[in-house]
Amino acid sequence: MTKIIFEDDDGEKVTLEGDFVQIGDLFQALKRMCLAWGYHPDNVQELFQDCENWANEKTVESFCCADKKE
Repeated sequence: MTKIIFEDDDGEKVTLEGDFVQIGDLFQALKRMCLAWGYHPDNVQELFQDCENWANEKTVESFCCADKKE
């Protein structure tokens, strides 16, 4: 079980718990949390649009090995 605690400047805490097997699972949970806080869906989608592909092996491989190809 993974537990992530966010605390704002006012001391308000929000806890996100779950069994995040892949980084994509974590980002989906963070997106749901942002929507629950009241962020506009378009803003949330823009914020996380690149993150959803991080769980894809080819994307991770190309990102991690980009400096080796140059």
